[in-house]
Amino acid sequence: MLYLGAQPLTASAHNVVSGIYTDGMTIEGEIGFSNGDMAQAGSPVKVYDSEGDLLTELTLTTGGAFSYEAKTVSRHVFKANL
Repeated sequence: MLYLGAQPLTASAHNVVSGIYTDGMTIEGEIGFSNGDMAQAGSPVKVYDSEGDLLTELTLTTGGAFSYEAKTVSRHVFKANL
């Protein structure tokens, strides 16, 4: 089971939208806004395990995309501060 929580730094007129896709142990996702804009490249995405422990911090690439290679089959929580 996967969960992506996105929390903007400031109020925005647009909702945050995201999608996460898995292929084996690879977890890929993208983060954007309801107006069609994608999240800014370089924005951090933190990955937590089901216990709330930080596993790693990723950086969004162009198009608001990220990729993570999971070490175990378990619940992962992705949080982005936009």
